[in-house]
Amino acid sequence: MMRRKRAAALLLALLLTFGACAGAFADEAARGVTMGFSDVPLTAWYCAEVSYAYNMGLVNGVTSTQFLPSRSVKRGEFVTMLGRMLMPADFVPSGEGPEFADVPEGRYYAPYIRWAAECGLVNGITADSFRPEAYIRRQDMAVILYRAQQLDTVGLLPYVQSPKTFADQASISGYAVDAIAALQQQGLLGGDNNGNINPKKELTRAEAAAVISRFHAILTNHVHNYVKSGSAAATCTAAGYDRYDCACGSYYGKKTASALGHTWEKTGMDAANRRYVYVCKRCGIKGYIAFPAPEDVYTANSLLRYNEMVNTLSKLETIYPELIRISSAGKSVRGLDLPLVEFGRGSRYIFLNGNIHAREYITTNYLLEMLDEYAYAYVKNTRIGGYAVRSLLDAFTLVVLPCSNPDGRAMAIAGDVQYKANANGVDLNRNFPIYWSSYSDDGYYGGPSAGSEPETQAIMKVLRDYPFELVLDCHTAGNAIYYTDTGCPADFSNRSRAIANALAAESGYACYSAAVGAGLANYVRSKGAGIPGLTIEMWPTLEHPINCSGFYTLIWDRLDTMPAIAMQYLQRGRQAEVSEEFEHIENGPEG
Repeated sequence: MMRRKRAAALLLALLLTFGACAGAFADEAARGVTMGFSDVPLTAWYCAEVSYAYNMGLVNGVTSTQFLPSRSVKRGEFVTMLGRMLMPADFVPSGEGPEFADVPEGRYYAPYIRWAAECGLVNGITADSFRPEAYIRRQDMAVILYRAQQLDTVGLLPYVQSPKTFADQASISGYAVDAIAALQQQGLLGGDNNGNINPKKELTRAEAAAVISRFHAILTNHVHNYVKSGSAAATCTAAGYDRYDCACGSYYGKKTASALGHTWEKTGMDAANRRYVYVCKRCGIKGYIAFPAPEDVYTANSLLRYNEMVNTLSKLETIYPELIRISSAGKSVRGLDLPLVEFGRGSRYIFLNGNIHAREYITTNYLLEMLDEYAYAYVKNTRIGGYAVRSLLDAFTLVVLPCSNPDGRAMAIAGDVQYKANANGVDLNRNFPIYWSSYSDDGYYGGPSAGSEPETQAIMKVLRDYPFELVLDCHTAGNAIYYTDTGCPADFSNRSRAIANALAAESGYACYSAAVGAGLANYVRSKGAGIPGLTIEMWPTLEHPINCSGFYTLIWDRLDTMPAIAMQYLQRGRQAEVSEEFEHIENGPEG
C-alpha cells in the first residue's frame, strides 16, 4: 500500500483522493479561537505552532487551562495527532494489520494506532505490543512521519533546506538516519542551539505540535499571513508585545519591551509572621521577605578595634534592617566617623553614649552586645531578664553612640592606657557648656572653650535632634550610678534618682550624687536640656588596661536588663519614691 515518491508534483491532486489510508486533513479554522492555555505565552517559540495545531483540531490541552508544552509525548498521543490529520473519517480496519494486545478498545488512541499499523506507519515494539503509554523518542517520531510521506495520498514533501550534519549525528540509530535527514531538509525538524538533533531524547508536546503543524500547513498548501492585531505595554510582571494573527487561527506575540519588574518599597514589619512587608509602588501588590535567621553576631569578651566596631554594626544593620539603622553623628578630630545607631521602632527615645573617655573602651563592647542580644530577642520574641523586649522596642527607639571618642580610644588601645582625652588632649566629658572651665580641680583639660570639640558638638546635635526622655552615659569604673549633681534642679534630680533606684535594684550598683561639672549627664539634667541623665560606671575598679575577658561576669550579667528597665520604667510613667534601702552617697569615686 506504500509507494515512495521522489517529488510532490501531484500533491494537490492526491489530496482529493481518499482510500483506506488516505488523509482526511483537518479543516482549516476548525476552532478559530484563542487558546486558554496559561502555560503557552504569546512570545514562546512554539505559540504560533501550538495555536495552529489546536485550531486545526490536531492537538488538545492536557486540561482546559494547561497545554504542558514541556511534558513528554506518549507513543499513543503522537499517533493520535498524526491520525487526526491523515486518517479518513470513515476508516474501518480491514484486519490485515497487526493486532496489539496492549491497545484495548475504547481508548482514545485505539482507532488511530490500528489505522497507522494497517498503513505500515508503525510496527510496534514487539509483534503484539505497541506500548502506547511509553514516551516516544525524537528519532522514532521522525521515522513515523517519514513513513507517512510514503503513502500514495501524501507523497514526499519538497526539500527546502540544504543537508546538515548534526554535532551528535553519530548517535542517530541506523534505522532513523534517512528519516531525520529528510525531515531536516523539508524544514520540519531542526537541531538545538548547540547543533544537536538529540535523536534519543523524548519528544515534548511543544515539539510535537510544531512538527505536526508544519506538516499540516504544507499538505494543505497553507501559507501564514500574519497581521498585527494589537499591542500591550510592559507591566511589572509581563513583557510588552505586539500580537500577530493569521486567519487560520494561528497567532504569536513579538516581545517589544522587557517586563518592568516590581518597584518594591519596604513599608513595615510583620513581626508576628517574622517577615518584612513590601509594596510595589507601581501596581500595589504586596510582597514579603522572611526575617533572616537571628544569629549571635558579636562576642564582647575581647578588645574591639574601630574597624571591627564598624563592621559589627554593619552586619547587625544587614540582619535587622527594620530594627537597626546606622548613620553618622559627625566626625572626630582625625576625621573618623562617629556611627550613630537608631535601634527600635517606637516614637519615644532614649540616648545611650559610650567611650567618651578614651581608656573606657569596654563601654563600646557593652553597647554592641546590647544591640546584638536585644535584636535577637526581638526577632525571636523572647525575654531578657523577664522583660518583653519586642513590646518595649515597639514603643521606644534607643539612639546609641557606641564610641564618641574613636581617636582617644585608638591611643589608649595602642598603649597609653591612662589616656582619657580626644586627639586634641581635651577631656570631652568636661567640654560641655555647663559649669565649664579650662581646667578642672583635678587637672583635666576642658578645652579652649565650652563645646569646642567636634565630638562634643556631634553629641549636642544628637541631643537637639531627638526628643529624648532619658540619657544613659556609659563609663568605667566603680559599679556606680551617678544620678544628680549639686547644681541640678530638684525636679530633674528627683526624676533621675527614681530611675537610678530602679536600675540599682537589679544591678546591685550603688547610687551617687556628684559635684557640679561639665559632664554629659550634668548637661542633659541642666535647665538647657531638662531631662534625666545618668552616668553608669560599669567596671568594678580603675583597672587599666581593662581585661575584656571578664566582660560577661563583671558587666553583662549585672547590666543586661538596664535598657529594658529604663524603657519599662518610662513606659509605666511611675514616679518611684526613694526607699529606705536606697544608698545615697555624696561625691562618690570619679571614673
